[in-house]
Amino acid sequence: MRRCATDIASLAVEFKERFQDFAAIEKDMLLFSSPFSVDPDDTLHQLQLELIELQCDNERHSQHQQLSLVNFYRQLDKGRFPEMQTFAKQMLSLLSSTFV
Repeated sequence: MRRCATDIASLAVEFKERFQDFAAIEKDMLLFSSPFSVDPDDTLHQLQLELIELQCDNERHSQHQQLSLVNFYRQLDKGRFPEMQTFAKQMLSLLSSTFV
């Protein structure tokens, strides 16, 4: 019984530590998953102008609703949204097993 309690306590600590990592990138995850509902002022400076342009583009908004996140970011124009593309690649590398 004591061994089970020790194992459960150990798992609880590990679980808490792993989710602290997600808390640190919560805003980035929200921007990645819902770029049309994020206030540009709450994002990194280098993303703000591209995010505003993206949010004003009705065609992109429609594509975001229709496509998977991977395909949405893949089809973004690299010339218009280079920082958003870089950001998306970083987020996808963090979450790669989720989207495979």
